[in-house]
Amino acid sequence: VVRKAKAGETIVILDGREIELKESDLLIADDAGALAIAGVKGGKRAEVTKDTKSIIIESANFNPVFVRKTSTRANLRNDSSKRFENEITPHIAKEAMERVTALVLELSRGAKAGEITDIYANPVKPWTVEVDPSLMAAITGLSLAPKEMKAILESLSCKVEERAGMLSVTPPLERLDLVIPEDFADELGRMHGYEKLPSVDMPAIAHVPEDKIFYWSEKVKDALVSLGYSETLLYTLVPKGAFEISYPLASDKSALREKIAPKMAESLAMNLRNVDLLGLEAVKIFEIGRVFPKGGEKTSLCIGVALAKKKKGISAESLLKEALGAVSSSLGLEVSGKIEANTSGAIIEIDFDEVISKLPITQSLEGIAFRSLPKDLRYKPFSAYPFIARDIALFVPLEVKDGDVLSVIRETAAKAAGNLLVKGPSLFDRFEKDAKISYAFRMIFQSFEKTLSDEEVNGFMAKVYDAVKTKGWEVR
Repeated sequence: VVRKAKAGETIVILDGREIELKESDLLIADDAGALAIAGVKGGKRAEVTKDTKSIIIESANFNPVFVRKTSTRANLRNDSSKRFENEITPHIAKEAMERVTALVLELSRGAKAGEITDIYANPVKPWTVEVDPSLMAAITGLSLAPKEMKAILESLSCKVEERAGMLSVTPPLERLDLVIPEDFADELGRMHGYEKLPSVDMPAIAHVPEDKIFYWSEKVKDALVSLGYSETLLYTLVPKGAFEISYPLASDKSALREKIAPKMAESLAMNLRNVDLLGLEAVKIFEIGRVFPKGGEKTSLCIGVALAKKKKGISAESLLKEALGAVSSSLGLEVSGKIEANTSGAIIEIDFDEVISKLPITQSLEGIAFRSLPKDLRYKPFSAYPFIARDIALFVPLEVKDGDVLSVIRETAAKAAGNLLVKGPSLFDRFEKDAKISYAFRMIFQSFEKTLSDEEVNGFMAKVYDAVKTKGWEVR
C-alpha cells in the first residue's frame, strides 16, 4: 500500500540509518510496516540480497512538494528525490516498469514475470496550446515561416496542426514545461540555434529609475581601479553570522556574513603567496557588497592592502589612506574609517549606505568610465600547480648594462626550461660596490601538468650559472 507515516514510526533505510518519520511523510508499506520512503529512499526490509527469490517491482509517481519536504528534512538528497522534486509525468510509470522488468528477465535467466496491478485513477490528459507564429517571431527575432516552426516542434515529438494562421500544439505528456506560448518560443530559439538569433539594439527607455548606490559605487570603483586596485567578489556565506541558513551546502557556508573584512583578510593572505607569479609589489583589492549584521542588511565598502615586501616610506596603512583620499575625491565627500592593521596587511570597512545617504541623486550616468574591452583581449588559463621562484644575483663590470645580463639569463633559462619559465627574468635589485655593479633577477617556474621539484629547477639554474660564468661574471 501507499500511505502516510504514523506518529512515532521509524524506518531503517538501505544504508542502515534509522529515520524518524513524520505523519506528513509518504511511505510504500505492507502489513508489517514501512518498506520505503516514497520517491526518496528504499528501506532495509525491501533490500535485494543474494538469497532473494521473489521481488515486487513498483513504479509510481509522487507529489514533488511532499518529496522535497521529506528529503530535505531527513537530509536524504539523491537522484530519486531530485527527479521527483522537479516533477515528472505519471504517464511514464508503466513504461519504466516494463523497462525494469525486461532488464530483470534479460539478466536473470529463468525468471518469470507475474501480472501488473495498475492503479491510475486520474490519467494525465494531453493539453493543447495555441501558438501565434507572429508572437514567436516577436519574442525570438526569428523570421521563420509557420511550416518551419511546425517542423521544429514536430521534431520534439509535438503534434502540430495549422488552423487559420495559428499553430495548435500538443506536447508529449512528459514535457510538463511546455504549457504557455512563450515556452514554445524558447524551444524554437533553442532548436534553430541561439547563435543565429539577430542582434538588435534595445529600445530607448523614456525614464530610468535612479539608483544612487549603483552610480556612486561605479565612481568609487573607477577611483580605486585607477590606483591599481582590483575588485573582488568574496563569499557572502560564512561559518558564523547573525542570520543562519537552515540547510547549508557546507559547514563553512552556514550563515550570511556580517562584515566583508574577515574574508578580505583571507584573500590578502592568499594573494600575498602569489605576488611573484602575479608580478605585484603589493596586493590591493576592494569590494562593495551586501552584509547582514543583526540590525539588518546594508551595503559595505571594504578595501584591503598587503605589501609583498617592506619599502621605505610606504606602508599598507599609507596606501589605504591614499585610497580613501581618492574615494573622497570621487564622491566629493570626506570618507573616513578605522584602519585595522596586522602582519599581513591593512583593511578598512565603511558603511557605504551611510555615505550614500549624504550624496545627491544623479540625473545621468555621465562621468562613469564604461569602457569596451579590447577586441584582442583573450582569457589565458592558469596552472593549478604551485610555482617555484628562483633568484640570481651577480657582479659585473660597470660598463655592462642590465639588459645585456638579462638577455643572457633569459636565453639560457628559456632554452633549459622551455615553457616552464612562466615569468622573468625581472630585475629587482641593483647596487654598485668596489668598481662593480650588482644585478639581481627573479624567475618563476611552473608546469601545467605537474608539481615541479626543486631538483628540476636546480638543473635549470645550474645552466644559467654556467652561462653567466662563461661571461666572466661573478655569481653572488
